[in-house]
Amino acid sequence: PQEACEEAVARIVEREKGQVEKVQVGYLALSKSGEIGAYALHPGFDFALYAEGENRMLDSRSFLDE
Repeated sequence: PQEACEEAVARIVEREKGQVEKVQVGYLALSKSGEIGAYALHPGFDFALYAEGENRMLDSRSFLDE
């Protein structure tokens, strides 16, 4: 799922050719086995995850933060 999210963001970056400063795009993915993926264009994309009886807020990695 992580690789799929990163590939989706990379495709948007490639398609828009550097015109991504004013938009935020974030993807979440979940596999049947429970693996998660999260990736965004800009930093600051966070999401909630409920696992093992606990709610957590997580920050995704981002394309422009690497």
